[in-house]
Amino acid sequence: MSGMLTRLATAVMCLGAALTVSFAAPIHKVKNELIERFVLTVPGIAVGHLVRTEIPAVPCPADGQAGPEAPPRLPITIRVSLPPGLGRTIAYYQSPWGSGLLGPRGWQCFETGGSMDSTFYIAPPGTSLESINTYKGPIVVRKVMPGGTSGRFEVAEVSARVFAFVRDFVDRVEAELRSEQPGGESQFVFSPWPNDTLYYLSSSALAFRTASNVKGLGTLSVPESGLPVSGIAFLSGDTDAPDLTVLAVRLPSAEMPLYSAIAIYALGQ
Repeated sequence: MSGMLTRLATAVMCLGAALTVSFAAPIHKVKNELIERFVLTVPGIAVGHLVRTEIPAVPCPADGQAGPEAPPRLPITIRVSLPPGLGRTIAYYQSPWGSGLLGPRGWQCFETGGSMDSTFYIAPPGTSLESINTYKGPIVVRKVMPGGTSGRFEVAEVSARVFAFVRDFVDRVEAELRSEQPGGESQFVFSPWPNDTLYYLSSSALAFRTASNVKGLGTLSVPESGLPVSGIAFLSGDTDAPDLTVLAVRLPSAEMPLYSAIAIYALGQ
């Protein structure tokens, strides 16, 4: 066991160096601890070490309040740290709006957004944006909801269920809703979705699995389908108005080894 932990610690240090070079030392430590807890806590995440690998970089278009934006200019490949054996099946995707995300190689990507949220989609070729809200096949989605905008209602709804440490924020949002619609029951549910399995990495970050054909944290960004959804969720920023990020990964069982790389990369951002 000590040998495995030593290898894991080395892998996490390498990953942190590869993904978070722009952060100060205290942030390095937080990111590395989340990755280590993810690997040690979530069943089926077998990562003994990571290898530095060149993978394709795919530029993605975006569309928001200011209209469509062209994909960013990216190098042909980027170098990332991955579990062994995944380099031929994974790629790096990035829109003009921010940090990138890993996903299955050969897929397409696009990001949409407004004041309420931004959503980054990586989907198989031929998947249209017009049908994405009803699409039930394999997909990778990252949704970011700012707590200081109209997205605060969704942030509060999720926080009420899974992030108890921001209860003051949830109570303020609920008071706002009650002022508009006095009376009645609480607007929020203060317990997790019954068909979700949660693995806490810290008070503000968790990994989850939403079962197939049911609603849960995983269906916040994608409709329920015959495939379960695995992912991570975390709060960042000011606790008075936190931002919520939810990564949802829905893949066939044969492709689920990619999930570990996708989630670890997202945790390292």
